[in-house]
Amino acid sequence: MIRRLAVAVTVALLGFAPVAAASGATASGAAASNDVATRDEVTGTATLSLTQYGPSVLTPTTALTVGATVSNPTALGMASLSVTLAVTTERITSSAALERFIANPEAQETRVAATAAVSSASPGATPNVLPPGGMGKVSMTVLPATLQMPAGTSGVYGIAISVKNSAGTVTTQTAAITWYDAPIRSLPLALIATASGSEERVQQVVAAASNDDATLVIDPVALTDAAQADALAAGQEVFSLPAGDPDLTSIAHSDDLTLLDFALTDARENGQPSLRNSPWLATIPVLDSPTIALAKSKGAVAGLLDVTGGVAPDSQPLADVTSDGGTLPVLLPNASLSRILASYRPGMPDAPARLVAQSALVAAEGGGATPVVVAPGSAWQLSELGASASVTDLLAAPWVEPVTVQSILDGDARTSGTARDLAGTDDDLAPDLIKGLARQLRDVSQLSLTAEDPNAIYRPGGRALLEPLAAPLRADPDARAATYQDARDRANTLLESLHVAAGSDVNLIAASGNVPVTLRNDLNVDAQVTVVMRSNSPNLVVQDQPVVTIPAQSDLTVHIPVTGVKSANVTTTVALENADGDVVAAPQALRVRVRADWGNAITAVFVAGLALLLVAGIVRTVRRGRASSRMAPVTPGEAGEAGEAGATDEAGQPRDTGAGGDDG
Repeated sequence: MIRRLAVAVTVALLGFAPVAAASGATASGAAASNDVATRDEVTGTATLSLTQYGPSVLTPTTALTVGATVSNPTALGMASLSVTLAVTTERITSSAALERFIANPEAQETRVAATAAVSSASPGATPNVLPPGGMGKVSMTVLPATLQMPAGTSGVYGIAISVKNSAGTVTTQTAAITWYDAPIRSLPLALIATASGSEERVQQVVAAASNDDATLVIDPVALTDAAQADALAAGQEVFSLPAGDPDLTSIAHSDDLTLLDFALTDARENGQPSLRNSPWLATIPVLDSPTIALAKSKGAVAGLLDVTGGVAPDSQPLADVTSDGGTLPVLLPNASLSRILASYRPGMPDAPARLVAQSALVAAEGGGATPVVVAPGSAWQLSELGASASVTDLLAAPWVEPVTVQSILDGDARTSGTARDLAGTDDDLAPDLIKGLARQLRDVSQLSLTAEDPNAIYRPGGRALLEPLAAPLRADPDARAATYQDARDRANTLLESLHVAAGSDVNLIAASGNVPVTLRNDLNVDAQVTVVMRSNSPNLVVQDQPVVTIPAQSDLTVHIPVTGVKSANVTTTVALENADGDVVAAPQALRVRVRADWGNAITAVFVAGLALLLVAGIVRTVRRGRASSRMAPVTPGEAGEAGEAGATDEAGQPRDTGAGGDDG
């Protein structure tokens, strides 16, 4: 029997500086802050925010503690404000009834269990008046006896926390509490947290579900801490996802598996080693034959239905779904529990109690043996990094019996059915868009072969192209469209990283020579390419296709040897290819003016000029030689004497001139 105790109520008040008085007010300074709103002005203006609420399960030895902040956003003071805590007079026995009370506290009869006055503690403030812009904090601790909880029973009750004044109720917040003084039917429960998306999101989900009794379904590529991965694999039940958790239904309807194959390979080869061999639990957006057949054919051990898509709950946690490609077991999460965990007042202190109360109602409605699956999926709204109080309180509830996903897959609590032929096409990413992404992935693969380590280009490029296909984006077409455009733009930028710079016309005035071409590499890694020049005319013959390495973020000038056959203006194209001969840089047109005849004519002129210079040199030399062998000029007499003295006959003997006959 519960001993009746008086209610323990503590009120902590905190005042904040008031905002400026509204324009036109006659009072100023401190007097303005004491202006009190009329009855009509105050109704519906004060705001109430819960800062503390719990525990989620109230027992005879615990008390309900509620902390709240009351704010006055108006330009006039509010007088005679108080906070009341009321509890429903009867237990709430169904999920529907609890939903009605949460939406409208007047749906159930309540009685007030505690009241606390609200006023400002600011110096100089008028007593019992909350000044303009002021704020008061209220804390109440209420024992079970004051709440009039019946001993020896258990059940869910509604709580209404209201701000009131002399005119009546200003605003109200509702909550739930589970009274536990008698056994509640056991509820076997598997909680599944899906950690996919950005690295930050994965860390947030992993932290929120950091409970040994929770199951993680994780993208092994997005978890970057190897030690953390090892700890998860050792301490919790873990399943894996393909990289990026792509939308299986859209892919199945597109008939192009390029991106899914990349995602599966990426997870298997590049994920954390301790998580790579974890079985694949496939996210199933839609239960139709193509989706089930695809998951089955690609190796999923089971599927997990995404309840955020509005799927009606089933009484069994598992269904063996038959498709044209085989049968796949699909986990069917409890819709009410999954949605409350995912999106009910995220970050608010009363959210755990609401989830726990719902679990008590689900347990009461069940048979105590059939397990339920709770999976908030990608819709789980997490306000901060750290363990989720909702997860902690749910798994710690006295009637909850945590079980593993594997035990459900191996168990007998299951149903069966045949998948629909085709469903969900209106929410798909269009097949032609998926095919466009797949083409770009193939282009990225070709580009990656220019790097020493192809993964340096292929992995980030492929992951970027997976982003528009992320399963969570199926529920947000606008975000998916924006993500798709961004992914295509980034892929185009990547694919244009290698290019041939546009150049001016090149003149070739010889029969052979080199054509200079400038290449650009905007990648963060060096790229080895083959430079391929093609001529559209037989008048220019390309002699070689040089293989060069372009440094990262740099330019490189390459000289391509060519031969000119005949004078002509020739248009060429210059492209870059990888080692497999795939074009990785779009061909750039380059015009070459071939003037091979000019070279021959110039050569002939040059040779003729040399010949003329040679002849002129010889003539000049001969003339100089003749000049040096001539006799010096003499007078006539000297010439005669010289002639006589040097005369000879025909035989070469000295001729007698008769000059010496007159000796005597």
